[in-house]
Amino acid sequence: MDINPLDNLFTHIPWYRALWWRVLNRLALLNPLRAWQNLCDFIQRGRRGYAAYDWINLSDYLAPIILGCLKQMRAKSMAYPTDLTPEEWDASLDKMILAFQAVVDDAPDWCASAEFVKGFAEFYYRYPDLWD
Repeated sequence: MDINPLDNLFTHIPWYRALWWRVLNRLALLNPLRAWQNLCDFIQRGRRGYAAYDWINLSDYLAPIILGCLKQMRAKSMAYPTDLTPEEWDASLDKMILAFQAVVDDAPDWCASAEFVKGFAEFYYRYPDLWD
């Protein structure tokens, strides 16, 4: 018979405390540790423009922001680079949108896909042209 020492680790906690922390952990907004972290992140974003939590995984933080901006530019922008026609610019934006959508959706093997490589190459090349 195997006895796991972790089985009885929390048996000394009264039932009402265990219930209290279970409820708080289920409701993330009321979790005091998470609420404190959210407050610290809010203050850091106000002071620096980003929080320590954001730069730990910067690609996941920036990809939805860039994707939203690209979609907005595709939908409402009237400007385009002088070396492209409006149709070519829309096609270029579509490539970039597909690449960032793959990152946001966390598609499997998105780094290896040809659309991703083409989209980010287009983003790299057209970065100075992203204005309206």
